[in-house]
Amino acid sequence: MEKVRSKLRVRVETPFRISRDGVVVMERRMYLSNDKALKNKVLKEAHKSRFVVHPESTKINKDLKEFY
Repeated sequence: MEKVRSKLRVRVETPFRISRDGVVVMERRMYLSNDKALKNKVLKEAHKSRFVVHPESTKINKDLKEFY
């Protein structure tokens, strides 16, 4: 992620951008660092969501890939 941030600082063309809240994004996706605790937190929140149709299936992983 630091490589992406440094490219953005020197205005190298990249499909990524930094959102208003400082998060690195590409289109509708948010870039998550390789932080296992953070990824586990995202998965837990997604599983607890009232919008989850199949909370025990692997479909949740596919759905999350659309955003992270």
